Amino acid sequence: MQCLEAFPSTGASGLLWAKHLSSEVTKFHLNCSYEQSVMERVQENIKINDLGDKVQVLNFDPFSINNDHSFFNFVYLEGFANSSQYLDSIFKRIPRRGMVAISTVDDPAIYCKSPEVAQRHYGGLIGKTLYYKELAARLIVAAAARSAARSNRGIRVMWVYNFKSSISMLLQVEKGPAKANESLKNSRGLIHCNICEERAFYPDTNYVIENPYSLLACSCKSKMPGKTAINIGPVWSGELFDADFLQKMVSECSAFPWKSEAGEVLSQLLEEAVCPETTPLTCAVSQTDGDDPPHKRVCVETAAPPFYYNLHHNRPKDSKMIKADKVVTFLRSNGFRASRTHFDREAVKTNASVAELLQIIRSGGLKAQE
Repeated sequence: MQCLEAFPSTGASGLLWAKHLSSEVTKFHLNCSYEQSVMERVQENIKINDLGDKVQVLNFDPFSINNDHSFFNFVYLEGFANSSQYLDSIFKRIPRRGMVAISTVDDPAIYCKSPEVAQRHYGGLIGKTLYYKELAARLIVAAAARSAARSNRGIRVMWVYNFKSSISMLLQVEKGPAKANESLKNSRGLIHCNICEERAFYPDTNYVIENPYSLLACSCKSKMPGKTAINIGPVWSGELFDADFLQKMVSECSAFPWKSEAGEVLSQLLEEAVCPETTPLTCAVSQTDGDDPPHKRVCVETAAPPFYYNLHHNRPKDSKMIKADKVVTFLRSNGFRASRTHFDREAVKTNASVAELLQIIRSGGLKAQE
């Protein structure tokens, strides 16, 4: 197994892999992309940590990742301000079931500040929404799916994580035209109501939708004059989390020094992936494929609902603000799937519509007052 950190500034990520995962990985590679100062800094850190026999420093054009070099089973791409320009070269020769970790930092295009730039870089239209962080993640995943499809590869999203102004994601590559076509079907347009923040993905069809407003669960079009909705995308409409993979990570992270911080984040992502009606369901211990250790599998019948509702905006105007945890409890007690989301601490993820959410919050608030 070969691992590559494509743009190391200090080599910290690659050195951590070499220090804690050396028994699992054949060789770790750090590419300094022709920058002499970065190369000197990375080599100094390798010497300080005494990892010279495990880490190899490379120096090649980042646009030729995997083109002129050996295959990398795991590639970590941290693009400052824009990572889209390197996606084609990464997916061109990555092997089957290879992993690609992408992290974008301070990219104004994906946060609705520059819609034209977002369309140039990621090939999708975006608009100002209250769920813009998840929308940005789905925009990047859709761009990655198109890049992979150009090399007859599909992708499977293992997890997505947003922290401050950065978005990180882990993608598993699946080879073959059929997998590529399957991934492309998950890139769809989105209709978004500007009045109530209701939204819906367009169906996977080539036929014209005669009345796009009928896709929305709200009635704002009939109550308000003019056009009340906009088209967004195409963005990724599939799952952003693999619950079973996250369960593996939760059980495996206990062996590392950062187990407490990582365990807390992974547990939060796991709940968001399941988005349960009552409590997360776990099946009995089962054997996994390959050499993976036995672990509990998370039973998820259907995909988690996309996006989330901000409770400051989506709440009855005549009621007091209710804590998000209580809203989640109210939704679950009424038979809806619900969970908190790491994208927004003041929001909930649920399969309820805006009208149903408002009704449940209002009835829950009245019961609390009694």
